[in-house]
Amino acid sequence: GSEQASLQRKKRTQHIWKLATNAFGEVSAAAFMGNVDVETGGTFDHLQRQRGGPGRGLVQMEPPMKAVYDSWRGSRPDAAERQVEWVAEEIKHGRFIGGGNASKIRDAFRGDDIDRATMEFCERFERPGVPHLDRRLQAARRAWNENKQPA
Repeated sequence: GSEQASLQRKKRTQHIWKLATNAFGEVSAAAFMGNVDVETGGTFDHLQRQRGGPGRGLVQMEPPMKAVYDSWRGSRPDAAERQVEWVAEEIKHGRFIGGGNASKIRDAFRGDDIDRATMEFCERFERPGVPHLDRRLQAARRAWNENKQPA
């Protein structure tokens, strides 16, 4: 039932938070989570398919990006770990998103401003038709409040 689905979502969310924190640090993990929340419609499912569209996965990769990801992934299974790892690689090198975009995301991810990190990732990595930025920012702050480790 819905209780089961809610538990699944909670487990997935915690798993993605852990992966993102290891890859980017807590502030940037919150920014990543806020974007993934909106991209997946809140499921945090790495196999999420865009309703009526070509987007796939945590960051809803469309065919050009998905092809680059699949080529990078090779024969390794598609998994949340893999998708987060690839996003981290992209932010490091910008092979698909471009060096300038990667650099701007890295700058934002190095700071402590969740909103800026969320917006830069949205604008330079996701590039959505309709950003729903208010929802991304709200989801990022929620991820931060629910998951950050006390100092």
